[in-house]
Amino acid sequence: MLGTTTQLYATMARAERLHERVHLSCFRTHGGLSFPLCLRPVTGNEPLRTDATNFSTWAATHRQEIESLLRKHGALLLRGFGGSSATAETFADFVEFGLKLPNFPYELGNAVRTCVVRDRVFTANESPPDKPIPWHHELAQTPSYPERILFYCDVPPEVGGSTPILLSTAVYEAVKRAHPAFIEKLEETGVIYSRVMTAHDRPESAIGRGWRKTFAVQSRVDAEKKLAARGYRWQWFSDDDDAMLREISPRLDGVKEVGNGEKKAFFNQMVAVWNGWRDEFNTPEKCVRYGDDTELDPNVMADVTRILNEHAVAIPWQKGDVLYIDNMQVQHSRSTFSGKRRVLASLANAPRMGSGASGVHSSANNTVKVDR
Repeated sequence: MLGTTTQLYATMARAERLHERVHLSCFRTHGGLSFPLCLRPVTGNEPLRTDATNFSTWAATHRQEIESLLRKHGALLLRGFGGSSATAETFADFVEFGLKLPNFPYELGNAVRTCVVRDRVFTANESPPDKPIPWHHELAQTPSYPERILFYCDVPPEVGGSTPILLSTAVYEAVKRAHPAFIEKLEETGVIYSRVMTAHDRPESAIGRGWRKTFAVQSRVDAEKKLAARGYRWQWFSDDDDAMLREISPRLDGVKEVGNGEKKAFFNQMVAVWNGWRDEFNTPEKCVRYGDDTELDPNVMADVTRILNEHAVAIPWQKGDVLYIDNMQVQHSRSTFSGKRRVLASLANAPRMGSGASGVHSSANNTVKVDR
């Protein structure tokens, strides 16, 4: 259900309305909760001045509250962090020192990316702007995936270039109603993924990351060690050091329980593979199959794609925006664009909230505005 431009606002510390409003007309509601939830940081009733110290301090002060809202809503859009004064370094400090998120290295992924700030922040998928990036949970095609994803808008796109998101728990219910046999088999057998890759990156392909960077290795022997450790099978296409490689994943879940087992999510990369894993070496029909190695029904996959698209929320980027996603609940994609666009990303696991974590001390002079 799409939301309207009429929203309620409250502080984290007190149940009261604030005078300034965050207008976000493109959100949806699921179970009475906004998706995504839009937050504007303030100090008292004044917008938070954006610099690395204030940004990180605000996040550290409200860290437990932010995480609680993320688990509840699935995604948070943090808007209003100061426009032109925000930087990639500000974003890195926010992730590392503010939210104190454990870093998740980008291994086994197929997107070409470049590190920007101290192995915490890198470019989002560098595939050509005229190629959309289909729906996926980050690294769900692998046995190891991040619990959190953060995107930061450094340069807003001139035309297009949004990052649509959807709630996978809602998608699971919709797909199950439309195709119960598909969901039943997916839950029974799981899914396997296969990809052919060259030794070096091919930026012209959305899945063009070479096996040397995919596994952070320089030799075939070391690549095989990492594949074996993760339960993969593999095939080399020649005997030379720059041979092409086919990786075949172990059987992975296509559906996952989330929220302490309270809900199920359509957690996979199936639609991304079906609609995007196509280049001179790969075809979707070979790249994704049921866990028993049988083929997917093209008609079902087309309709599943339609269902996911119907659940999309596409938020136009503004300079300084941070989109904080619970990767276990939410899929994302990328629209095509033209002109300049620079969106950065950081992968992480959930923060450790034990001893030594920053406490939450809300007060009248340290509040958060919430767009419900």
